[in-house]
Amino acid sequence: MSLILKLTRHLARICGFPAQPKSRRSPVGPTGRPKVLIIGIYMAQKSNYVEHLVKVFGSGRCVSIEQRWVCVMGEPPSEEVRLVTAETLKALKPKWQIINDLITPDDLVNFDYFLFSDDDVLIADDFVDSFFAEQQQLGFALAQPARTWRSFTDHEIVRRRPLLRARQTNFVEGGPVVSFRRDLLSLVYPFSLESPMGWGYDLTWPIIARSRELPIGIIDCVPVDHSLRPRGALYRDQEQLALMSAYLAHRPHVGPGEVQALIRKFW
Repeated sequence: MSLILKLTRHLARICGFPAQPKSRRSPVGPTGRPKVLIIGIYMAQKSNYVEHLVKVFGSGRCVSIEQRWVCVMGEPPSEEVRLVTAETLKALKPKWQIINDLITPDDLVNFDYFLFSDDDVLIADDFVDSFFAEQQQLGFALAQPARTWRSFTDHEIVRRRPLLRARQTNFVEGGPVVSFRRDLLSLVYPFSLESPMGWGYDLTWPIIARSRELPIGIIDCVPVDHSLRPRGALYRDQEQLALMSAYLAHRPHVGPGEVQALIRKFW
């Protein structure tokens, strides 16, 4: 992280600047009222934004939403969250194993989009209608909201470009928020548990999408703020890197140059 970015993030926190991002486009929703399954995981004993997320995800006007959350090591913080909590775990369980367990074969018939969310992001009040309108209109089979300037990032490509609507890319990161269209999800589900925290998965998805001529991309005009917890705060990086290396060793995947490549800009 650059010194300038560290200083600006520190100043924002001192001055109390709002972290919740704003969508740049009007919340004109998608057509046809698509059905969306949202699967999320929240760490009950850690600081999180699950109440905010449950509320905003449930507020879409042009999308039919079903939320399934898993509570890890604790209890739901409110009645609203409890009502959408599908399971409570007493111990840690790998993220993508949880996701596998919460998706059923019927879901691949009944839902148009599948959004997977961590618990440590802030989203705009109009996120649901705006994001799925963009993903639908752009035709992205796999999409993520860009991250705000103060967010933690591992790949510079995912950081928001303020003047752009979206970018078609060779890479979409597997978290903290990622959305699959049904046709692409059916090609990768169930997710392999060779790297159960998901490290390396998002390097293979572009190859699969490309083989079916399915565009993927990053939506800049509907960003998320991911500044509560850095990656690796809840697990050991070296262990996950070893699992990722073994997972990728026998699978086609994009390299570092392709990750940063830009195919097309949308204004």
